Amino acid sequence: MIKKLKLILLNKSANGILDFHTLDIFKKASASMIVRLMGMLGGFGLSVLLGRQLGVEGFGTIELANRIALFIFIFGNFGLPDIILREIAIAHRKNDYQRINNSMYTSIKFSGIVSAIIISLTILAAPYIATTIFKQPDLALPLQIISGATLFLTLSKSYTSGINALGRVWQSTLGDQTLSIILVFFIALVISFFSQLSIQAVAIAYFIARVGVFIFMKYYWNRIYIPDTAAFTGKPKFQKQLLKPSLRVLLSSTSSMVSTGASSIVLGIMATVKDVGLYNTASKIALLTIIFLQITNAALAPKIAALYHEGRKKQLSILLTKVTSVLLLISIATFGLIYIYGYEILGLFGTEFKEAYLYLIIITLGQMVNIAAGAVNTILVMTNNEKTLSNISFVFMMLTLLINPLFIYAYGGIGASIATAIIIAGENITRAFYVRKRTGIIINPFFRW
Repeated sequence: MIKKLKLILLNKSANGILDFHTLDIFKKASASMIVRLMGMLGGFGLSVLLGRQLGVEGFGTIELANRIALFIFIFGNFGLPDIILREIAIAHRKNDYQRINNSMYTSIKFSGIVSAIIISLTILAAPYIATTIFKQPDLALPLQIISGATLFLTLSKSYTSGINALGRVWQSTLGDQTLSIILVFFIALVISFFSQLSIQAVAIAYFIARVGVFIFMKYYWNRIYIPDTAAFTGKPKFQKQLLKPSLRVLLSSTSSMVSTGASSIVLGIMATVKDVGLYNTASKIALLTIIFLQITNAALAPKIAALYHEGRKKQLSILLTKVTSVLLLISIATFGLIYIYGYEILGLFGTEFKEAYLYLIIITLGQMVNIAAGAVNTILVMTNNEKTLSNISFVFMMLTLLINPLFIYAYGGIGASIATAIIIAGENITRAFYVRKRTGIIINPFFRW
């Protein structure tokens, strides 16, 4: 009986519950899950520590600085990490070492230069941004420090994408902010043992952590990427042709960032840093519902690129529907826990954070739609549909800029949460529709989108 059950589960045909590709995804995702859970615990611990040590306003100031720095990170990347992930994944299967080398060289060189320029301008403008736009003078110095750290975060992203493309998924997950947030937590924890945490000390912790992660990921890439010298002797060349598709990804990433981050920025302008603190706390907890989606996306990306470019769409659809089914069930259970224990979870940050309970429920509902849609963003990038992704993201960015001020003006933090949920749900449903239309790939087992 045990042998028969194993045969059914591991049947490599399409009828098997866990065919080869599905099993491979969950095998890689399980290792990434452990890493991501470590990062989640570190991030949760950091948020609780900062909430208790800095209060809602201090926590809101750090979150605002991080949100602004996120814009630098997205523009600095220029969309190249997603493109080189696809390029290196395809090249790796063909043992095309020159293509791998060219892709990484292009990403590091171009994104490094762009980031350095944007960071320099931000550091110079930080006092004006803090005092004139946000009317928060205390924001200036942490914004300068965290912005400076973004250069190392940007370069690390290129290495983590390459590492992922070579099949080292959990190592990539470790380098993609997980290790950074754990380091920030421990640095901040050590500082708190000796004195009260300050906003500036937390910003310095972010800087140190991101420099450390960059050094580690560069070292690891050099260790695992060893070209066959018999097949590769050329020097790396800058690939201008990668900039056009990366620009489309940049437009998509920028639009998505505006869609998800505009609420914090507009709250900071139209309301107070306390509102920013409450909203961002709710957003961080709501993101726990999509942690499994993020992990499987990392494992899926190289698999999608390879199967699609080999013309195996049916096999890819089977893989994606199975993965999405599991993710949806997990997310429903997670939402139930948040709905029941939301007040208790928020109370860990401090009593005043309990005001964010309704924010949390609203944003989590939007994330549930995100999970139901599946790995739509990853699919569009890995199947050469960056232009479609960019167009969708641009439309929803404009909607975000329209409805966020209106909802925030009328309902404050609750309005920001409603606007966020609407944008997340609408954008992912639209992406799922176009995945089906452009590629013929089915993602969701319950709705044929």
